[in-house]
Amino acid sequence: MKVFLSFTGLLGLMRCGKIKEEDLQGAVFYFGCAREHLFPEDLTEPNKNVEAIFRDDPGAGAKVLAVIREKVLDAEAKGWVGFRHLLEHNSLADLNDILALAALPEIQWTNDMAHGYSYPVVIRIAEEQGHPAQFFG
Repeated sequence: MKVFLSFTGLLGLMRCGKIKEEDLQGAVFYFGCAREHLFPEDLTEPNKNVEAIFRDDPGAGAKVLAVIREKVLDAEAKGWVGFRHLLEHNSLADLNDILALAALPEIQWTNDMAHGYSYPVVIRIAEEQGHPAQFFG
């Protein structure tokens, strides 16, 4: 199973072909943005991250955004999605709650996390702890 920690990171991975649509099937998402960033009230409103990453191919960007939205909604129906709450930071506790719903083990807190939640640290600690999921920032 794959766990995606960053919406912008996922866009970049899909842009360069390291992640494909099929990689999102059955994935867990715990993004560092608010839900409204991915699902604004007006879905036709341009997404600044998509515009920046796909500036030379906006059509491809629109397709990737549609795929991500679809897969996130599928995962959200299972409780496998989390977003940063406005005025709060992501937390390991919130990530672990989502992992539990996906029948995945927790990531154990370490002193490396003393300065707060960080994608690279979470990914490294998950790997060091032998976590069965593959994490992407």
